[in-house]
Amino acid sequence: MLRVLVIGGYGNFGTRITAGLMRVGGLEVVVVGRNLARARQAAQRLGAEHAQLDVRAADLTGSIRRIGGDVIVSAVGPFQYDDYRLARAAIAAGMHYVDISDSRTHVCGITQLDRAAREKGVMVVSGASSVPALSSAVIDAFIDKFSVLSEIDYGISASELTPGLAAVRATLSYCGKPIPGWQDGRRKKQYGWGGWSRFRFASPMNQRWLALADVPDLDLFPARYPHLTRLEFRAGVAMWPTGLGLGLLSGAVRLGILSSVERLAPVLMKVAATLERFGSGHSGMYVRMKGLDRRGRTVEKVWQLVARDNEGSDVPCMGAVALIRRFSRCGVPGAGAMPCVGLLPLDDYLNELTELKVEVTENTRIVVGAAKARYHVGGERRIGTRVAPR
Repeated sequence: MLRVLVIGGYGNFGTRITAGLMRVGGLEVVVVGRNLARARQAAQRLGAEHAQLDVRAADLTGSIRRIGGDVIVSAVGPFQYDDYRLARAAIAAGMHYVDISDSRTHVCGITQLDRAAREKGVMVVSGASSVPALSSAVIDAFIDKFSVLSEIDYGISASELTPGLAAVRATLSYCGKPIPGWQDGRRKKQYGWGGWSRFRFASPMNQRWLALADVPDLDLFPARYPHLTRLEFRAGVAMWPTGLGLGLLSGAVRLGILSSVERLAPVLMKVAATLERFGSGHSGMYVRMKGLDRRGRTVEKVWQLVARDNEGSDVPCMGAVALIRRFSRCGVPGAGAMPCVGLLPLDDYLNELTELKVEVTENTRIVVGAAKARYHVGGERRIGTRVAPR
């Protein structure tokens, strides 16, 4: 039986991860954090154990060993400033490590711990979240349909529910700052929360505005999918005043009026919170892939996930749950430090969403003729992991 320590297990994402792990069964789950009272309260509510741990402690490895466990799941952000202290301590303690980071520098930099992890025989995984775990799982599920996959554009639009401070700080950290793009098969400089465009999600979510955002995939995918000529990721928010504010702040940073907007996170959280009552509770993710199919035709496949009643906040947390379930059922597949790419099949991730109000749709279009007209040729709706024809 695996003993799993959820660091930050009483926080915004940590609570969701703990609840998900409790549904797996056959695990000892421990809510761990600096505030013992909050850890105890969350553990009692969820039926888990609890323990106190300060990740800034001088003897972090010793503290982890005293709690005891097999796997550490870190929900302690913001990850863009993390120095891998917890991951290093987990390795030294002989424990596997998983985090839900979506910071490009953090996720891609985790490989610097590869040698140490191999020497200790443990697996260290960063990015068990919507990006890059779910995004890569979606693409890998369809990759065999293409002889050449040349374009990927995708995005996530959140509901009006205000996230925690760490998540807001992470969002603002690259606002107006240069981020990598991929156009015509080579790097292209873009700017965070610029380049706004619209995408029409499946009902009931419908049309949303999204802007360019920084994710680990922008460094990982050009190497993983070598025929890519275009790669773009966008993020968005439900309430247009919030999106407009982000766009204006991005422009202010680009023009040099502001050096950074991260310090405005507490103020923006208060503004966003006042708008929550006007929202629909809907959030979504789409992945649009384009290339040549096995018959040489230009095809476009679009995968979408739409969540209702603010349950979209659970989706990024379920990558860690799915990975731990896989460790529990199939064993830890090896040792080393790596981004969470190619470790989770799409169905494994979706299986963790069956208790949520989530719908997944898939559609295929063929691009034919000089006018490049698009014809719908197939699709299906999936509710959780149950598939029903449209």
